[in-house]
Amino acid sequence: MQLGGLRAEIRRSKWSACLRLGGVVALSLPLTLAAQQPLVSACRQTGWSRAVPVFSDSGGLSAPSLATGHGGVWVSGNAMGNPDQWNTRRFRAIRLGGGEIPPPPPPSVPPWAYLPSARFYFVRPLVVVDSSGMPRFFWAELGAGATVPDSAQFVTKFSRVYRAAFIGSKSPIINGKHAIWSGRRMIYGGAGVNWLGGWGSPALVARDGTIHLVFSEEGPTIVYMRIARDVRHVTEFGGGLGGISPTLAFGPASALYLAYIAPVRDTPKLNANSVFFRRSPDDGATWEPPVLVSRSGTREAHLVRMAVTPSGAIHLTWLKNLSGGYRDEVVWHTLSTDEGRTWSTPRELRVAGSIPQESAVAADSIGGVHAVFIFTGHGGPRLYYVRWHGMTASTPCVLDSGYNVLDPAMATDERGQVQVIWNRLLHAGHGAVREMAMHATFTPPAASGK
Repeated sequence: MQLGGLRAEIRRSKWSACLRLGGVVALSLPLTLAAQQPLVSACRQTGWSRAVPVFSDSGGLSAPSLATGHGGVWVSGNAMGNPDQWNTRRFRAIRLGGGEIPPPPPPSVPPWAYLPSARFYFVRPLVVVDSSGMPRFFWAELGAGATVPDSAQFVTKFSRVYRAAFIGSKSPIINGKHAIWSGRRMIYGGAGVNWLGGWGSPALVARDGTIHLVFSEEGPTIVYMRIARDVRHVTEFGGGLGGISPTLAFGPASALYLAYIAPVRDTPKLNANSVFFRRSPDDGATWEPPVLVSRSGTREAHLVRMAVTPSGAIHLTWLKNLSGGYRDEVVWHTLSTDEGRTWSTPRELRVAGSIPQESAVAADSIGGVHAVFIFTGHGGPRLYYVRWHGMTASTPCVLDSGYNVLDPAMATDERGQVQVIWNRLLHAGHGAVREMAMHATFTPPAASGK
């Protein structure tokens, strides 16, 4: 798939999960750039470490997921390449500094053993670190009667979501020699699950160990799942309360936040493509009515992202079309300081002549909100970084200007440092391209002791 191909597939059927397993998705924050040359050193001066490869073999990841907890940083995703190469490496997961682990064995007993083990794809594994320090992985699989992806690498629908836990993560991990997996469990089944993995909302873990997960299903329906002591509680928001691109974040005390975009065919049409916000005051047990953040109408909006600062300020960004059609032209950013009851007027971020694609956001320990973003134009895709204080954005700098960059993900660790991963495509000679997953850390002044 060419850069941006997945974006087009999502727009043609925004609620059908018509996605490409080995493709490229990207979101950007359009900003006015004064220069087009690499500015990696300038980003390092703002607090970013030098980027290093994630894997010892310098392999890449599609839809990478990033999670932190108990002093560890975990990364997971699908190996980039053709499906024929995924029999052994379609699932990749690693604890940075600890070593890579092998994929969980496919289920071997009914009703989960509906596909041969070679046809289990572990689609877009999403990692979360639970309250005990154990990494848990969630992924999607095809339905029993689905056609296995061919060389085109397209999947039109998923019908099952699974989870498994890696046990023994506190022991040294060397190329998976200590890998022990819990039993795989199917936790959700539906006709058309839109599972984005690292391209979607991260899973959240509360202090009491409860795991919060959100995704969408054909309808469109928002599926919110709360897993407490291995018991699942599922809430589905359909009809006029459904949407796409749902994302979760923790608020103060027991508050949980949900942001999403109303679908194109929403009724009334006035709400189509509009951004909405919901608040749960009791850790997801009940939800307050939706609050309209920004109305879009016929001009499409995509891929909302959310970050919450230690003071409780809620930041939202999303892609926006202004001229009509599905092509994103700008990114909008807005802020709420009263738990989502009211929102600031969105501010536009733009790069002239570019196509905004993919971004990731995270809040640090001192109130800053960080975003990494990719834009295509002016020499190809580049990974840029910007930091917000309130509604004021910093001057952007380039984190990576390699041959091609894609698929960023971010997370904040217990020390308030911001971790970021992304993919870099490099020329390997004779027209070949090599993929490499990269990692860097931002240390805010308070965390560094400056």
